[in-house]
Amino acid sequence: MFLRILLTVFVSLSITVVLRAEDAKPIHILKTTGSVKWLAYTLDGRTLLTASEVTARGGADGHELRLWDVATGKLRAGPVKSDHVSASGSISPDGKTAATGSHDGSWQLWHLPDLTPGPKAQLPNGRIHRIAFSPDGKTFSVLRANYRKKLLDPIKANRVTYSAHTFDVKTGEPIGEAQDWPRELHKNESATVARISEPAGWTLGMSPAFGPNGRPVLPTAAETLALEVPNDHENCGGPLACAISPDRKRAISSGCNGQVVVWDYRTGKPIGEPLAKAENLQIRGNALLFSPKSDRVAVVRIVEHSNPFLSQPEITVYDVESRQVVGQPAKPGRTQLLDAMAFAPDGEALAVALRRSGPDDQPGGNVIQLWKFSSK
Repeated sequence: MFLRILLTVFVSLSITVVLRAEDAKPIHILKTTGSVKWLAYTLDGRTLLTASEVTARGGADGHELRLWDVATGKLRAGPVKSDHVSASGSISPDGKTAATGSHDGSWQLWHLPDLTPGPKAQLPNGRIHRIAFSPDGKTFSVLRANYRKKLLDPIKANRVTYSAHTFDVKTGEPIGEAQDWPRELHKNESATVARISEPAGWTLGMSPAFGPNGRPVLPTAAETLALEVPNDHENCGGPLACAISPDRKRAISSGCNGQVVVWDYRTGKPIGEPLAKAENLQIRGNALLFSPKSDRVAVVRIVEHSNPFLSQPEITVYDVESRQVVGQPAKPGRTQLLDAMAFAPDGEALAVALRRSGPDDQPGGNVIQLWKFSSK
């Protein structure tokens, strides 16, 4: 009887170990062409839109849009080709329209789910930095970055200026005049320092607030100061990555030492102790991302190696309140570059676009991995 109980416990533990190992694998791997510049979930979490940059034989760059079914990992629409590079994009709240922006300052609307083209326009002197839809989906705004001053005086890199332009979704017609948009300065940074700062309220995974007129609301002076993590390494040069929660209550940042600090975004003071450091793992830019509900945060750590094809990122999702790890860390494998990532609306899944390294250090193609992070 005693041996039977031991055998039962052993089998139970073995099954638990197997299930945990399965949790550490992507639920789907989507193969695509070219490097993925951005990706986004529809609000219901059932569909994923991706934009890839593709270089033709003649050297000209273009982009391809694809629409994926999240449950099956199969392609629903696309690839749809265009002659401009898709630098950024967004999906309307009702999931019926997508907007893409280009490095040349042009934007394009697309009708979902068949990805047929809609209105488009060209903005002068700059590139589209980010795109956001209003909560009712009737308008959308594009943030234009003007690099003319930077090109004239490369030393003054932070002289990039930003402006927000708003348009009607149905007609594509502009609504009101362009709005000059302030940047978020890092701590101890003055407006004359040669350094690029992010535009306020348009950081990765975060959209600006919209007013009743369908136009984005300019941030207050208190909201234009980004947060900085203390560093224990010489010549660190400030934070390498910083993200602000969509509810604008918290921020998270990391320096070159790999230490991650959670901040109260409204007071600028750290909350609790930093997240536990991982030995020999560093954090690169755009490697921190809040979930849409602001209750989780994804942290990408990577082992630095002289051979980039041997880099192996590790993605850990934390519960913001408890600081506890959610599920098992994702290990995408040998990766040349992690291009983009996006949380599902419920924060339970994460889409990661990366350039895989193949055998014998040969390129292994561009893929999108869908990972599940369950707290159960």
